[in-house]
Amino acid sequence: MVAATAASAQQDDSLIQCLGTAGLLDSADALEACDRAMPDDAGQRTLVEMTRATLLGTLGRFDEARDAAAAAVAATPQDARAVALQARLTTPDQADQAAALYARALTLAPEARVTLLADRHRTLSATARSLAAEGRVAEAVAALAPLTGPEVTPALRNDALLYRGQLRMEAGARDGALADWQSAIEAAPDLPAPWLARGLHASREGRMAEALDDLHAAYVRQTNLPGFAMPTALYAQLLRDEGAARLRGNDLFGAARIYRYAAQVSLEDGLEGAVRHFIDRAETAARAGDTAAAEQTIQSARSFFAELGDPLYTVEFDLNLAALNGRLGLSRGTVEQLAPAVALLEQ
Repeated sequence: MVAATAASAQQDDSLIQCLGTAGLLDSADALEACDRAMPDDAGQRTLVEMTRATLLGTLGRFDEARDAAAAAVAATPQDARAVALQARLTTPDQADQAAALYARALTLAPEARVTLLADRHRTLSATARSLAAEGRVAEAVAALAPLTGPEVTPALRNDALLYRGQLRMEAGARDGALADWQSAIEAAPDLPAPWLARGLHASREGRMAEALDDLHAAYVRQTNLPGFAMPTALYAQLLRDEGAARLRGNDLFGAARIYRYAAQVSLEDGLEGAVRHFIDRAETAARAGDTAAAEQTIQSARSFFAELGDPLYTVEFDLNLAALNGRLGLSRGTVEQLAPAVALLEQ
């Protein structure tokens, strides 16, 4: 009787060490305590096996960890936590099994939907990355499928579609990739990453209007995603190049749209290039004696800067035009151009 009582007390101590203080012990010591504490109660046995599985995983003994997770499920098949743990410990070759286990866990514990969806997302995303690293892109794409359904929370769906689109693009499946990025945007339009991915791809294909619209969308949303890295220098250079190209082609409205984007990145990027373009053209025409062409350029410039909707652009242009008139010896013109600039600055 005394021996039985002592054995029971020892088992209780081991159970406490396993379940209550495992986080305070060395993993190997905690595992030893769990091995000693195998209670008859199915619920407690499930908790012990789950703890063993976690500890074994920490020690890198993954086959044993999977066995412990399976034992936890066998002890209490309706425990969604044990089922999810078993799913989490699957190998990359078991993506279908992992998806099925998570589906079962979601059925068992619908109240834990958000937590289980996040857990499934981490597991299957890691599986897809492992498969992709081995060159098994088709399998990686398939592994992501459960993460893109309508039941998934918008942010998680956005992330899965973004990554699947990247995999498809790398595999040459352009249309599928673009469809995934569009779906990612529809799932969570306030997140910047799919806008960036689609914009960069459009720029590589030379579709600059679409590219800059998407890159602008990514730029203004960049603070919505902690850790997001917007390639601002590249974006600014694309804006400078495309803005200058639109001006050279006399597409003033198209150029105005580009420079409005540029102004949000850096006022100088959206100002100096456009002002220089019109001033250079007006000076070339004036020095050639083509007064009509010079006047037409000035009028076009005024329309262009008015379209931008920022008076600072007009001020900068008038100041540069006044300087041009001074270089050409047109003192009256210099005064006339300075007057509206001063008036705008005094507002």
